[in-house]
Amino acid sequence: MTGNEGQPALEITGMTKRYGGTVALDHVSARFNAGRIYGLVGINGSGKSTMIKIAAGIEQPTELEGLSFYGQPASNEHDAAAAHAQGLRVLHQRPAQFLDLSVTENLLLPDVGRGRFGAFSWGAAHDRVRAMLASVNLDIDPRRRFGRFSPAQRTMALISKLLHDDGTGGDARRIVILDEPTATLPEAEAMWLLDQLKAQKAKGHTIIYVSHRLDELFYIADDLTILRNGKMIGTTPSSATNEKDLVTLLLGHELEAAPRSTGAETRTEGAVARIEVTGLAGRDAKAVNLKVWPGEIVGLTGIIGSGFLETCELIFGAKPRKAGDIRIDGKPVDLRHPGDAMRAGIGMVPSDRTEMAVFPHWSLAENLNVTQACVKTGSVPDAKAMIATYGVKAPGPRAKIWTLSGGNQQKVVLARWMERNPRVLLLCEPTAGVDPGARDDLHRLIRAAAAKGCAVIVSSTDADELEALAHRTLVINRGRVAAEIPGGPGSKTKIREKII
Repeated sequence: MTGNEGQPALEITGMTKRYGGTVALDHVSARFNAGRIYGLVGINGSGKSTMIKIAAGIEQPTELEGLSFYGQPASNEHDAAAAHAQGLRVLHQRPAQFLDLSVTENLLLPDVGRGRFGAFSWGAAHDRVRAMLASVNLDIDPRRRFGRFSPAQRTMALISKLLHDDGTGGDARRIVILDEPTATLPEAEAMWLLDQLKAQKAKGHTIIYVSHRLDELFYIADDLTILRNGKMIGTTPSSATNEKDLVTLLLGHELEAAPRSTGAETRTEGAVARIEVTGLAGRDAKAVNLKVWPGEIVGLTGIIGSGFLETCELIFGAKPRKAGDIRIDGKPVDLRHPGDAMRAGIGMVPSDRTEMAVFPHWSLAENLNVTQACVKTGSVPDAKAMIATYGVKAPGPRAKIWTLSGGNQQKVVLARWMERNPRVLLLCEPTAGVDPGARDDLHRLIRAAAAKGCAVIVSSTDADELEALAHRTLVINRGRVAAEIPGGPGSKTKIREKII
């Protein structure tokens, strides 16, 4: 412990940021005391990222009454280097990772290869990285390829770099801001990472944790700092509220529970499955068998590498299939390419929206209609009407999609497939990194697709999401279906048990 507990590690007073006529932050004030974990929460567009960027010196405020680190006011020339010198570190949602390089190279970049008087010692570099990893209780070989380790281990290794004393932080006090570090992690790995962060708090570091996973916030955070529409709602001890009340604070109103079908009506006597997969095999999937009926939502889950995500990619033809048969409405189909899948009436939302689903510098209209350039349906959807139908919050169809929040981008990706009236919809981590309001909107759209007779497969690491959506969930273990969990209240506990 550093003896700093109780004093403000980071204090913000009267922070305002305007982008043209848009007010991103409106006289926001916040205090983050040393040696505590804060959950920084707000729906997409609430101002969280803007506040972080200004505190980190990445952006400049329009107005600012005060900004201080451990009681020391920031200079008028506050920039990223000054924030770093004050001990502020940020792990962005998509940090740079070079999976083919070693752990040492990843953690020491851009300084790897440099040494005093032109000399460089790999042995000394590895020893330095071992000390960094040991500081967060991570026992991995720094000489090994970064990609050989799990996503949770890689994330914790990057955090060790943030916490490491590089000579700029005096007594090594750190204010660490983590933006959605578990967004794509399986639950077991996410919990391991959260426990490691608690251990860092015990050493006196201050952690500001940004996440849309409310259960994580209540598990890890001492306090919750809430933003809404660019205004500070306040900070409250996490023990003084609950998930329902927190969602109300985030949205400004209660979140209405959507009606949930039992799925019993999806299988009538003698009905043919909308999609049937037999012996499906790829790299991780070994022999996956499943059936989904029209109007049914089936969840797929498991640990990373079990094959649950790859199953959707194999069905869609996005990855080469080594073996297996696929039938649509009882008829065999040979899906070797995404174009084959689209012609068979299959749509897919990939797990990585930024890298695989959106064209950031294209307009909403172009992103909504991009599938028409691949396999035409005979009609071009009206982008303006689609924006209204699917509840996309945007200035208009000509707006660049990168200007939208993650939740609204995901609505665009889902809308482009729903307009094609697919027979099968494959959804991989459909609500990862979106806020509770957008999550609820996306769930409604998914249910609406099923209500039209679409067979929906949801591949997700989020047991809460599977409980809320799926009529039943298949747990994949070592490339095969190992368990089937009926949907409904309480199913997430059984799902978690079977994954472990």
